[in-house]
Amino acid sequence: MNRLLGESFLYQEDEDGKEDYYLVYRHHDVFETLLALSGFALLHDDYHRIFQVVSDWGYCRRRFKLDETLMITVLRKLYEEQAERLSLASDPW
Repeated sequence: MNRLLGESFLYQEDEDGKEDYYLVYRHHDVFETLLALSGFALLHDDYHRIFQVVSDWGYCRRRFKLDETLMITVLRKLYEEQAERLSLASDPW
């Protein structure tokens, strides 16, 4: 439950989350009921093997304009590219 709420997604193909994915898969009804009591919905995409937690009330959402969304996407992509280039061994600071 903690991983679901903290990461919002569980992927079957993710090695770190595979056991958690199958736990939620086996006990889908229990997790769905517990999350519903807390104001969340548990969604499952069987084709892609993904569980997702979504807030029923929309408290965890933020609406952006198109230009803001594009800027955030570009910044995220730049961040990911920089993170791939850097390593602690070559640049500790």
